[in-house]
Amino acid sequence: RSEFGFALLAALILMFMIMASLFENFRDPFVIWLCIPLAMFGALAFLYLIGDPLTTTANIGVFMLVGIIVNNGIVLVDYMHLYTKGVEYDMLNRKSVSWKNLFIPVFFWKEKPTVKDSMLLQNIQEACRRRMRPILLTAITTICSMVPLSLELGSGAETWSPLAKSVIGGLMFGSILTLFITPVLSVSLSMTIEWF
Repeated sequence: RSEFGFALLAALILMFMIMASLFENFRDPFVIWLCIPLAMFGALAFLYLIGDPLTTTANIGVFMLVGIIVNNGIVLVDYMHLYTKGVEYDMLNRKSVSWKNLFIPVFFWKEKPTVKDSMLLQNIQEACRRRMRPILLTAITTICSMVPLSLELGSGAETWSPLAKSVIGGLMFGSILTLFITPVLSVSLSMTIEWF
């Protein structure tokens, strides 16, 4: 298990470095990174609820899950950048936020955002709305493809059944939360942490 933990840590660090070079900042990789624990929690919770142990094949499923969730986050963040037509989130009015608003959605702010802020936030919401269907369809098709394996249909399927179950649990939990948490964290961090 220690070897799996070291391999997972190395993979996460390598992913962060690649994403940082892709987005040319540390904010977006950090936001995508935060979606990984949510998916892993979903996988572990699903295994716990159905009474399956965390086996080696289940750990391999968690590795697969990390790659899928990161891919969803990259697609969503990249589309957010494209849909805002190059307008960076850093142009939002920083006077309307404080450190207390770090992880608070914009509709809970005490001070009203400016017109420019509202337009940019609407564009981000529209980008997320347009990517919601592809991300959910990808998750659903992957889950459906894992169902026969999780039901242990066929000879030898019982060996790989924990892999399928961990992927199913993580995708059901992680894909939905990615659509909500990624844009909120991305905008909130950019408005409160200037060096991001």
